[in-house]
Amino acid sequence: MRRSLKNKLYSSHLPILNLLFKKFKIRNILEFGMGNFSTVFFRERGFDKLFSVETGKRWAEKFIDDKPDNHFIISYEKKDLYMIDIMEKFDLCFVDGNPAESRIRCINNNILKSNILVLHDSESPKIKLNNIILPDGYTRFDYIKVLPNTSLIIKDELIDNEIIDFFK
Repeated sequence: MRRSLKNKLYSSHLPILNLLFKKFKIRNILEFGMGNFSTVFFRERGFDKLFSVETGKRWAEKFIDDKPDNHFIISYEKKDLYMIDIMEKFDLCFVDGNPAESRIRCINNNILKSNILVLHDSESPKIKLNNIILPDGYTRFDYIKVLPNTSLIIKDELIDNEIIDFFK
């Protein structure tokens, strides 16, 4: 049965993020699309570096005043930032930005920068999951127990029974 989280509709990616942070040492994060849940979650967990790429000026401004020195906010209004090239490797890449149509390009351009990639709102008709170019050695799981859905793309060597069971 699929259900929403009532007042927490947009926090449906938190169960996956909690699992990943429990299982793996996630210290360097690339976040495409800031938000009340993901950005706050990352800040509360601690990190060595958090790069947040944001196309909405309002979202970038919301977090800029109290940002720690190791949180880098890259803000462009009305641009397709998903072509941005940050020459680093990350423990986690989180994709939840606008416009939604550009998320697949974002994934395809950044998938090799991380062994773990999380895509929020993956059930949206604007996001065409079949257009993800999955490299050899990566698997996609779709979390459909709540709306909006969240997808995980993860390097095969990191998959274990706990991850498989989570997505059943």
